Amino acid sequence: MMIDLRAARLSIPATLFVLLTLGGCGDSKFKDLSNSELQDKFFMCESASGLSPGGAIICDNVRRECDNRAKKSNRTICL
Repeated sequence: MMIDLRAARLSIPATLFVLLTLGGCGDSKFKDLSNSELQDKFFMCESASGLSPGGAIICDNVRRECDNRAKKSNRTICL
């Protein structure tokens, strides 16, 4: 059985895109973290350099959760 490598190269990124897009739907997994735990993750993201694509997505989600909590409580959660 021959596998068309060109098709495989196209389908892997497409599959990852769909999974990441669908994974972004719904509640944030960071919603259940305490403010202190969220602050720790935020600090790690802010001090990280050269994040992988997956790490960048995680840090974007952490920032989004920080923003959501700030809007709900009218105070900054992550500094």
